[in-house]
Amino acid sequence: MELLRIIWGHIMKLSKTKIDDMVRGHPDQITDDKYYSSDVLFVAAEMGNTAFIVELIRQYPEQVLALNDNKQSIFHVAVTHRYRGIYSLLHVLGSMKESIIDLEDENGNNMLHLVGILSKTTRSDYLLKDIPGPAAQLITDLAWFKSVCAMLPPSLREKKNKAGIRPRELFNENHKELVARGVEWTKKISSELMVVAALIATISFAACITFVGGYNQDTGKPVFTDNKHLNSILLSNGVSFILASTSIFCFLSIISSHYTETALFRVLFIKLAFAMTFLAESIIFVIAAFSYNFILLFPKKYIQSQYLLTTLSYMVSFLFLYWLIGRQYWFLATIILDDKFLPPKRILF
Repeated sequence: MELLRIIWGHIMKLSKTKIDDMVRGHPDQITDDKYYSSDVLFVAAEMGNTAFIVELIRQYPEQVLALNDNKQSIFHVAVTHRYRGIYSLLHVLGSMKESIIDLEDENGNNMLHLVGILSKTTRSDYLLKDIPGPAAQLITDLAWFKSVCAMLPPSLREKKNKAGIRPRELFNENHKELVARGVEWTKKISSELMVVAALIATISFAACITFVGGYNQDTGKPVFTDNKHLNSILLSNGVSFILASTSIFCFLSIISSHYTETALFRVLFIKLAFAMTFLAESIIFVIAAFSYNFILLFPKKYIQSQYLLTTLSYMVSFLFLYWLIGRQYWFLATIILDDKFLPPKRILF
């Protein structure tokens, strides 16, 4: 950033004509009309170079309203290529924002239409790097659609382009194949995870009816009935069984579903997120039951080894919980439950 400012400091010493030519670039000699596909501002927008655009707009605020040969602003280009950093600058433009969001390109597409156009250069959000392409891209595009829809006035949300297509219709049409692939991936993951959930449920149920240490031959009661750790073992196994069973029901509802609309895919993925959460928590309670079981049976003379192994098992639980909160809940909150892109700090003016 500092180097960029130094370079701009030298550029500002040139005449306005030379600066304008430098920013605009050389015209394309295709027809008698002049087209400027090498316009520096729009090249930066296509590459997602937010820092360069911020510095350029600081020096030339009027460039915010500049249009390319398709009558698109840099923010329309950012929406097309899914560059959140550039798009979020709209929030700090004040009154100029209204002039930009009302723009339509040469095909009559407004900003919401551009979200519905599936481009090869469309980028998935960095938070979704662990999720395969179809699901990640579809969820990202749904978040973009909701965010742009909230910014546009109601009159533009249902406005048709020159082809007579509304934004939602264009989005659904271009994302049909992506929805099919996303649903297929979600059901495949659900089938695989349901096997794990069934295994956890089986282990937990067996542990609930099989008491550690066996039964007292005289009373018929469990040997460790009066031991506080036995209650902890039973409670942990019981909770694990309930959570695993709940995740199985969620996975079954996903596998038996027939969602084909893009808006309904969100429901499918929410179910998957919660099912994975229930399954992860059931595994944590299984680890807790193992810890209590270990404490109950391990000889007291090896107390140090007992504490060491118990601590290790709890560390595994906490690391797993950290991953769960860091990936699942954060992903669910930022992408599914709250799709609005937060405005950046005032970095322009």
